[in-house]
Amino acid sequence: MDIEKENGLIRAGLAHNAYQLLEQYESFDIPPRQRFDVTLHLCVLQMLLANSIELANATNNKLAKQRWLAPLKPFVERLLDEPGAIEHDTFPEGPPDTIQVLTHLRDALSHPRMTYQVPPTTGYTTGSDDRMTITHVTFTDSPDYNTKGTPKAQEYRPKHKDNPYAGPARIFTIRLDVAQLFSLTKALADRLREPATFKIDHEFSTDRPQDLAS
Repeated sequence: MDIEKENGLIRAGLAHNAYQLLEQYESFDIPPRQRFDVTLHLCVLQMLLANSIELANATNNKLAKQRWLAPLKPFVERLLDEPGAIEHDTFPEGPPDTIQVLTHLRDALSHPRMTYQVPPTTGYTTGSDDRMTITHVTFTDSPDYNTKGTPKAQEYRPKHKDNPYAGPARIFTIRLDVAQLFSLTKALADRLREPATFKIDHEFSTDRPQDLAS
């Protein structure tokens, strides 16, 4: 098996098991105050985003990349159309496409934050209702700010289209309610596991070491 197919199978197997894990957890009879649905979905989503974006970016053919992302596009478009979902977007490309939204979310998930600050730094925070139940998660990708919320010098900012970025500091902030978070996580898992579904049940039926090492 060549390395590309092997890596694809590993990613698909992990996504398949993650999908089953989410399904199993939903069926557990756990008291509401003892459930950790949001934590579980955030952990799974971080892994799925990393693998999905790597696969999409590794596809040099633009048409093939669009086909791979196509099942996720309607869901992402609904997120963007939700009133008030996007709190900030100063990236110069204009309205983000599917891969850009997923990349923003992946970058945000790498930096948990205790509190929301202004200007918002890269990371994510949760919001709760009066009963201290998490209702939404806010994701921010602001690559031109340091962790203290101070704009970086231009030489330390990520490039834009392979050139030094000289514009205003960029910020993208989107808010997902827990239902959207859960739906996005399962949609990504379902898409990522699809290419190797016919092999998964045989090679990734459990998490036993011999299955993952084969």
